[in-house]
Amino acid sequence: MGDRNLSRFVWPGFFGLLALGWLALVVTALLNYPGNGFLFLLFVASYTLMAGLALPKPRLYGYTFLAAFLFLGFCAKSAAYLSLGIPLVEPTGAFDGSGHAWDSALAPAIAGSGAVIVIRLLHLINFRNQPKAASPLGLPPPAWYVRFRFPVLGASIAGLVALDVLNFFLALFQVGVAPGVILPAHLSAVVEWLFVAGLAMWAATLVGWEAQLSPARLGSILLIPLTEAFGSISTLSRSWYLFRATSYLLVAAEFPAFLRAHLARPWRAFFLVGLPVAFGVYLAGVSVLRIAVYPANYELPTSSNAPVLPEHGQITNAKLQIAARELSLLAVGRWIGIEGTMAVSSYPGVSTHFFESALREKPSIGEFALYQRLAGSYRTTNGFVFLTTPGAIAILDFSGSLPLVVVGMGLLTAVLIVFEIGTSRLLGNAFTVSIVAMSVANAIAQMQFPYLFVVFLIEQAVAVAGLALISRVVSRRRDARAPRPLST
Repeated sequence: MGDRNLSRFVWPGFFGLLALGWLALVVTALLNYPGNGFLFLLFVASYTLMAGLALPKPRLYGYTFLAAFLFLGFCAKSAAYLSLGIPLVEPTGAFDGSGHAWDSALAPAIAGSGAVIVIRLLHLINFRNQPKAASPLGLPPPAWYVRFRFPVLGASIAGLVALDVLNFFLALFQVGVAPGVILPAHLSAVVEWLFVAGLAMWAATLVGWEAQLSPARLGSILLIPLTEAFGSISTLSRSWYLFRATSYLLVAAEFPAFLRAHLARPWRAFFLVGLPVAFGVYLAGVSVLRIAVYPANYELPTSSNAPVLPEHGQITNAKLQIAARELSLLAVGRWIGIEGTMAVSSYPGVSTHFFESALREKPSIGEFALYQRLAGSYRTTNGFVFLTTPGAIAILDFSGSLPLVVVGMGLLTAVLIVFEIGTSRLLGNAFTVSIVAMSVANAIAQMQFPYLFVVFLIEQAVAVAGLALISRVVSRRRDARAPRPLST
């Protein structure tokens, strides 16, 4: 009882201090903004409202992630740059920093956030009376899993570890590194999807099934996705552990009574301490691996003139400086957003034809893609592929049309919401739904080639349908022979 009374004061105080800090940051940024101050305030207000709309019920995992990604990449990054001088690390093409250039960059950003807000409001209006699920676990585990759970668990964990180990040595999929092994019949795309989303989806599915069979073991069961998330260090990505962990934290926030009932206090304390510690170790591990693998000066300087990478990088002081800079910029600098609209809005050749050409681009063209050329991308050589990322709003701004930005972001947000609702109805497992929704939201926020986004969406749809099939159809065929789930 005392803990609850304390939390009644702690949380309002925490969010109050957060709001005051944000207000101070915005005021300082406004004073330094070189363009139209009203437009900047509209920009801040629209993104703050977009982020705030993640809180009303019924909540959506995908919308929460998309709003967070866009808020951090556009609003928080711009405010941090203007008020604290935190540098923008992605190339910005011909953007000259003038007031007109800033206003031109904020206009499509505001249009995109406005579309996201409208679709979310429509969702809230149409689904306001939707009943909340009593449990995050959804459908019962299929009969075949109940019969063979230990072999399946063992094979799954061994498979997760084996793939990550192979990825360390073969570079099947690593950020910034050309694949060390090209698999036939487009299987490399499947392997990439496994590391981006597939393995995490399967780990989340196992959590849902195991938690129903042995609710008292929920703490040890959650070690499966924690291991999978930590194993993604082999991809050299700084963010995937954070995204996966946050997916589970959102489920915990949505179903606090369930977690309190099934997660013992020692386990809660373990995860409270263990998750941030593991994240710190993960970041350090990624930094060490990048120092060992990447060339010394792969980073783009603050100008748009991209350097050519050296043929052989060594562990030098320059690399250590880059690693320290990477970690210092991680909180704000590495989120995708405002640099994309800066680069595109400063390019004189935007048009409907330009946008259509971008839609048809294949990722195989790499640094010769339209956005890479107009932004002043990294140049790559000798097995390294460093491309700058525009994001969906910047890609839509290729058209030079704000109405198209509104329509495009509205459609993408609607696709995200429909995808999450469909996944929830097919699977019911909130852990899997959260992972799926997070990965689609991230694909929108970090969109680079529309073609790849469509392929990824198809892969996700096939995976969700496959999980629904093995959870339902196979279960019906074997129900008569399967033993009952274990009870606590």
